[in-house]
Amino acid sequence: MCLPFAKCLVTHSLTHSLTPYNPRMQCNIDHRGRRARLISGIICLIIAVVLLALRAIGTLDGAWPWIVGAALIPIGAFQIYEARKGWCVMRAMGFKTPM
Repeated sequence: MCLPFAKCLVTHSLTHSLTPYNPRMQCNIDHRGRRARLISGIICLIIAVVLLALRAIGTLDGAWPWIVGAALIPIGAFQIYEARKGWCVMRAMGFKTPM
């Protein structure tokens, strides 16, 4: 059975799974950049969880742990997304990143 969207699917080289093809999000970082974004994304998520947990149990006071923790979650998730797709938003906008 042929799916109507089958011709817009391509095989992703890293995961060997079918992902939708988006010509605007072409791979623009190498393996080193992917690794750096993955590691920094995981670190951001770990720091966010630690901050939120410490604030929840009352070790840290004030609103700053909630704010910083809530900000680090989408930041870390987006860095992991960039690592998985091999695409950097800064490079896509024309900035030259050192990695």
